[in-house]
Amino acid sequence: MTTVDLLFSFQIVKARTCHARDISALAGRFQLSSLSPQDARAHGFLVSGFCERDYAAFAKRGDHFYVVLHDTQVVGFLLGYTREEIEPGAVVDRHLADRYQEPFLIIKQICVRPDFAKHGLASRLYDHVARQVPRFRIFAAIVLEPLNLPSIRFHEKLQFEKVLEITPPDGLPRGVWSRQPIEDIHVHE
Repeated sequence: MTTVDLLFSFQIVKARTCHARDISALAGRFQLSSLSPQDARAHGFLVSGFCERDYAAFAKRGDHFYVVLHDTQVVGFLLGYTREEIEPGAVVDRHLADRYQEPFLIIKQICVRPDFAKHGLASRLYDHVARQVPRFRIFAAIVLEPLNLPSIRFHEKLQFEKVLEITPPDGLPRGVWSRQPIEDIHVHE
């Protein structure tokens, strides 16, 4: 399938509870605990460990949870939330809320099925969510140990810059990358 074919055969929609099973299965393929070290280094990984029930709950309450559908199949997703949606025990997110007063969106997870990778779907998900909140700074926390280099490269390609490091109670140090609101980016271009 060419990139041109792919561009015309997918759509980005808000995640619904009926997508939770497919999202959970896709995310499970990228959990650090289920990947070989080589695959983790080559493709990146997720560490949140959400289950189907968690994704269904996010779909019910989240305004910034999107899936990429190819026909009716979930081939990617982006889970994000605003300052107002931060869970009380989310150490990294709470730290951001204390440090940054302007409106922001945190990207908790982004994932694209391997056979649909390298077609720009993850970038399109980011573009889609940024257009929904054009005045919001966007943050993404990336695990530093083990180093999630594919995620760092991806975010830096999208004009994200590292703004801080923090180690939450799970012991996995995170770097937090940030991108200015798209309204600010377009003003400076």
